[in-house]
Amino acid sequence: KECVDICGRCIILFFFIVWNGESQSFYLKIDQKLPFSYKTHFKDSAKVLNELDNVIVHLREKGYLLANVDSQYVKKDTLLIQLYKGEQFKWVNVQTNEVEEILRKTGNQNSFYTNKKINSRQFLKIEKQLLSYANNHGYPFAHLSFEPLKIEENVIEGKWHYQSHTLFTFDTLILKTPQFINHGYLQSVL
Repeated sequence: KECVDICGRCIILFFFIVWNGESQSFYLKIDQKLPFSYKTHFKDSAKVLNELDNVIVHLREKGYLLANVDSQYVKKDTLLIQLYKGEQFKWVNVQTNEVEEILRKTGNQNSFYTNKKINSRQFLKIEKQLLSYANNHGYPFAHLSFEPLKIEENVIEGKWHYQSHTLFTFDTLILKTPQFINHGYLQSVL
């Protein structure tokens, strides 16, 4: 799925550049009214996609945990988005079996979340911690998805699915430019 997302983003940027020609303006248009404002005019085509990502994150922070882009089209200088906002949830009940080990490593106790309701902000915070942990431990393409199993009123129940994908490690790093970065620092962050 990540490959499709990355390729899809590259194709959108390509069509933006080709169809927009010499123009230095790009626009974002979403097919529905949102509970917040977002930026619609950009001088850089990549910033349009960044703003779209921000819109999805902001919707999820407001409890629209199933928010997603249904489809996207490029029409001249505008990226047209059909968005699925979904219901607004106040509470989440998460089954954490697949991420139990990572939860412990991030300092979260599995027993705190299993069969207990957490609010959508807590849910997103934990999700961010899990992906950050994976990224910092050699899995930059780790993917965490939430599968809804049951929805009642303003409560969603489901389980997390985790895919680490390929482990990336460095065994050698050769610097060929003037050395403005300390070798010890690079070794600690890479």
